[in-house]
Amino acid sequence: MYRMILLDKEDTDYHRVLWRGNTTSKNHDVDIKDYRLKTVTFGTASAPYLAIKALMKLAEDEGKPYPEAAKIIREDFYVDDVMSGGDTTEQAICLSKDVTTILKRGGFELQKWASNDAEFLKSIEFNKVTTMANMDIKLVGTIKVLGLIWTFGLDEFDIN
Repeated sequence: MYRMILLDKEDTDYHRVLWRGNTTSKNHDVDIKDYRLKTVTFGTASAPYLAIKALMKLAEDEGKPYPEAAKIIREDFYVDDVMSGGDTTEQAICLSKDVTTILKRGGFELQKWASNDAEFLKSIEFNKVTTMANMDIKLVGTIKVLGLIWTFGLDEFDIN
């Protein structure tokens, strides 16, 4: 997610890395190169804030035609994970398409979709459905979502 967020050119001076390509050379100073990063860097103190701010701005700028999807982007994200739903399968499918449309306008693409509704999952590209769901012997699926365990067959959350 972070690599999709461009920094203002004036801010790249504050996002630098030093790189030494030849570690066997005796003249270490000559081999050092200074790079200015153009995107948000994972691990920096400001990265989570900048990611959330980018989503908020995207919802504001591109969400007017899709008010419910913009609300999901504003309220249902935790950094790069979103957990939301709809009252009906049709509503959930519509919302997923609208959220996807808004996010694409900002250069973001959601991956690892999960649901307890087979019809909903059929509406998602096969390669974007999570492979991380764990199925037990009773065929009750679980997946970790934002630090919680969601049993999607029963639609219940568990804290472990």
